[in-house]
Amino acid sequence: MFILFLNLIIPFRHYLILVTRIWDEVGHYFSWGMMLRQKEIEIRYDISHPVTNEKKYAPLEDYLNTSQIRSFAGNPGMNLQFAHYLKEPLKKKEDLRPFYQR
Repeated sequence: MFILFLNLIIPFRHYLILVTRIWDEVGHYFSWGMMLRQKEIEIRYDISHPVTNEKKYAPLEDYLNTSQIRSFAGNPGMNLQFAHYLKEPLKKKEDLRPFYQR
C-alpha cells in the first residue's frame, strides 16, 4: 500500500517543492522532467597567496580522477567540500587559499 502511495505522489512532488527545478540543482536529482537537459560546466579553482595576492591555477586532475570530476561538476555541495579539502594541503605547503570560479 505504501509503495502504491509513493508511486502516486512522487510525480506531483514539484507542487510541494517551492524552489523551481531549473534554478536549484537539488530539483534535478530525481526529476523526470529535467532528465532531458544537458549542460556544460567548466570548473576552475584558483589559488591565491594571502600576502602577495599571487594567483595560480589548481588543476583538478591532480586531486581527482575523471569520474569524480564528472560527478563533481554539477554538484555545488561537492564543490564546497572539495574547496575545504584543497585548503588543507595548500595551507601546509605554502599558506595558499583556494577560491572557486564557475
